[in-house]
Amino acid sequence: MSTVISHHNPLLIDYKEGSYQLAESPILSTILEPCDSCSGSSCKEYHGCKECRFTGKNLYHLNSGDVSFLGNGPKGKISIAVEIKRFDDLLSSLSTKRLQFQLKKMIQDYPSIYSRWLLIYGKKRRNPKPGTTQGLYQLFNEEKHYWQDTYGEFSNPKNLNRFLCSPSFTSFFHLHWEDTREEAIHWIYDLYKVWQKKWTSHRSMKDDRMDVESDFDYLYADSDPDFSDSSSSLGITLSLPNPRLEQNIRFARSIPGIKHDRAKAIANHFWDMEEMTNASIDELSDIGVKTSDGKRVIKLGKNGLRIWNAIHWKRGK
Repeated sequence: MSTVISHHNPLLIDYKEGSYQLAESPILSTILEPCDSCSGSSCKEYHGCKECRFTGKNLYHLNSGDVSFLGNGPKGKISIAVEIKRFDDLLSSLSTKRLQFQLKKMIQDYPSIYSRWLLIYGKKRRNPKPGTTQGLYQLFNEEKHYWQDTYGEFSNPKNLNRFLCSPSFTSFFHLHWEDTREEAIHWIYDLYKVWQKKWTSHRSMKDDRMDVESDFDYLYADSDPDFSDSSSSLGITLSLPNPRLEQNIRFARSIPGIKHDRAKAIANHFWDMEEMTNASIDELSDIGVKTSDGKRVIKLGKNGLRIWNAIHWKRGK
């Protein structure tokens, strides 16, 4: 469906059953585009509108995810998508592999590490009888809630936690859980609003040593073949970052005054933290750091003494 977007980075909602009802939410309707076919009027006057299914707001055919929108990333606009699952649907879709298929499509459609979210809503608890999970449900047209047993492979809390904590999931997706559908809708609105801010205006980004996407790419580009998740819960062979290099970078970035580019250069130069802390001033001074354009390498030079002092001050602490 071709649509002219007039709203600034509107929220896009998939037209399929289970997704399009989100457009009926008063809070989300404020960040949606009015339906082209009815110009925002009641679609019932037009004897049915396939574009908005009577919501009065445009719906879209999203290849993956239930909602999507453009946000401000570190290097420009990025597309962000959220797959939404009620707790009982989460368990059934995991058992049938439907969710795994949906998540794999999201990885293909949304390349940025900031882009992919799995939003789950619904209360759960461990069954008093060990080995299963119970979900909290509401009887139709009644206020009463009750706990009901769940079934299938992922009704076992151990299996569900193993999936949601597996490297093949956490390396590609962010996870958020709310108790109710209403709270989940408000969270989507908050997520949208956060990503409309300029990247540099986020307080958590004030530290000039923080460059999450750059660190992620760097670690995975030089991954160690001896460390891999061959039993991927998404059916994806994932190369995990070299744990030695990851530990070196974490240590180097904790040194006062060391920015992320220098931290990477120092971490890659030494085999481990012991070799790093035992390095001489001359050895530190001789380490080369690539410029931002990657065309030149500048040695640390006189900064070697300052870094040596900082390392040994930290080591003394």
